[in-house]
Amino acid sequence: MIATSRYHLLGGRDLDNALVHEHLIPALARENGLPVSDLSWSDKKRCLEPQLRRTAEALKINICNKLRQLINNDSYENSDKKLIAVETDPVECFLGSRNLQLKWPGLTAHEWEELLEPFIDTEFLYARETEYRLTHSIFAPIQDALERAGMKPRDIHMVVLTGGSTLIPQVKRAVSEYFKDAKKCIYKDPMNTQLAVCRGAAWHAFFLEVTKRPFIQPVVPDEIALLTNSGKPYTLIPAGSPIPWPRDGSFQRLTNLEVPQTFVRELQMEVVVRCSDQPLFTEKWQLNHVVSAGDPITLEYRIGSNHELECCAYLAARPWETFERTVDNPLVSVSNPNKTKIKIEELEEQLRQKGGPSAKDRDTLIDLAGCYADLRQHDRAQDNLRTALRLINQPDSYILNLQGIYYGESKDYVRQEKAYLEAAKADPEWGGPKFNLSLYYQKKNQHKKALESIEEALRIEPDSAPYLVKKGLCLKSLGKTDEAILAYEEATYMFESIEDLNEWELGWYETCAEQLNRKDLLKKTGEERKKRRGPKRRPAGDDMLRPVVKGGLQRRDVKC
Repeated sequence: MIATSRYHLLGGRDLDNALVHEHLIPALARENGLPVSDLSWSDKKRCLEPQLRRTAEALKINICNKLRQLINNDSYENSDKKLIAVETDPVECFLGSRNLQLKWPGLTAHEWEELLEPFIDTEFLYARETEYRLTHSIFAPIQDALERAGMKPRDIHMVVLTGGSTLIPQVKRAVSEYFKDAKKCIYKDPMNTQLAVCRGAAWHAFFLEVTKRPFIQPVVPDEIALLTNSGKPYTLIPAGSPIPWPRDGSFQRLTNLEVPQTFVRELQMEVVVRCSDQPLFTEKWQLNHVVSAGDPITLEYRIGSNHELECCAYLAARPWETFERTVDNPLVSVSNPNKTKIKIEELEEQLRQKGGPSAKDRDTLIDLAGCYADLRQHDRAQDNLRTALRLINQPDSYILNLQGIYYGESKDYVRQEKAYLEAAKADPEWGGPKFNLSLYYQKKNQHKKALESIEEALRIEPDSAPYLVKKGLCLKSLGKTDEAILAYEEATYMFESIEDLNEWELGWYETCAEQLNRKDLLKKTGEERKKRRGPKRRPAGDDMLRPVVKGGLQRRDVKC
């Protein structure tokens, strides 16, 4: 093996999910007179997706079989693809107490090709993920493996196509065009094509049993390193090392680590993929007693034949006080990591360990909603907020106001207004929902209602400078320019010192300066923004102490 790709979320299931969410759920909603916007994330993902996946797979198989026949008869390319269609059996879905019927599940060749296009794109190889599904070109892992091997498509002499997705005519054609000079090998019998992977696994298992070594030697595709207190990654396992590593399955022992300073009670243990410094794990090692600078640390680690990375660290003087961590397939599931996604995984794992959320987890659910909203997954954000409201079982103005914001971002304006009104009722002492209502009405060109809402917000919080700037904008929209200018000028005296303003307040301060054409204030705002950008802050966790490598040991000193 020269190189392998770390992408792991490709296959027929991705296409099935695309069919479910882009084709079948909209068709189901239309046939039953149900607006798609009325379906929550849970309705679509947890309820309808499992019920419709078999129908999606049947449509995929039917359309591919039909296209293969037409292609074999040279009657596909010049045909009207909107007229080439397949159907499958009717399906009945259950959504709570409702029964939804999809009597004529169908798919045209035109719809299929549109849906397939991003999956066989050779230009845009990044992942496009929504809260419902992942779209990823099959050429992303191909290009990834080629780059790791230092090769080009023209360097490949033979391509073997196996697995169900290679039965899709467009996939087969796209791969053939990508590897123009290579011989393409594929079974003529579709069943053998689908069984090839498991047949290969069986041969591999037989060879391993008889010879005690793998038929094809797996390797570690990327260097694995430990982050140290100097900030320099220290190589644990070089790229290209055979698996298992060490070869005899034992643990490699590193004894050149030590505690960085005295009075330490916890250490940051972080192992990364060296080529990108992307973490395989980042955890705190809580020590049961204070340690001193120079106290030796031993790290033992290995990758077993089951592709698990096992790490165990302990203080040489107290070997019973250990840090242990195991990562399954460490170099498979680390492609395209995202800090927000990592935080989501951590929060959801906390809730799973507790057996699910309760009313006490209100803040965690709000944090989760915020993370999903950052990823523009607003349906899933709303799902967490609804869960929080259901669990606390009472109106919560903060949650309701957030719901209004997220409804607005997903252009569900009816629910947006309703959520803001409910938030205002839930807490009559907070002007935030009325302020947001004013923004909403102004976007809808309902300027009189916008002014009424912001005046109500000011009655609740009369000292709010941003609210006063917003009132000025409302007055300006109604043609009351003089009154607007008075509001802006009054607001300039109400703002705190510019250094003490948060980002939201600073934005409204800048708006006020723009409306008054105050170049002196705009200059101050620009200087403050520049100051805040300043040197980049280190990520959370970087203030934690990590072990140091004694004597600046280099990679060549690690032996196996």
